[in-house]
Amino acid sequence: MSSFVNLLKSDVWSEADIVNRTESMISAQFAPHEVVILNRKVTAATIGAHTLTTAEQEELARYNQVCLDAAVAGVAARADMEVLHEVLRIEAGELDAAVSSERAAALYKLRNALPTEEPTVQ
Repeated sequence: MSSFVNLLKSDVWSEADIVNRTESMISAQFAPHEVVILNRKVTAATIGAHTLTTAEQEELARYNQVCLDAAVAGVAARADMEVLHEVLRIEAGELDAAVSSERAAALYKLRNALPTEEPTVQ
């Protein structure tokens, strides 16, 4: 799975950057006040003080899915950053491509391929 990290560039994402990005994925779908209200409803339902309506259950399911999608995107970004760090080490001469992971070797080859010539139209 590919993430939001552009592996063809050399932009390094820190853990904080990844967390901020995944949090923004959630906040793009749910405003902070909506999360607070949903949390109150779920807490009340948990202690038996509220019964979630069908609409509230659907909203909770949608929120859970958005959070799961963001978490999966974060995991993929962390994996991509591990590969990118490995490739950057190869490019800096700190690591031999022959001993790198298969994915890093393939990415290194892709990032450092010679550009192909475009046929000229006459």
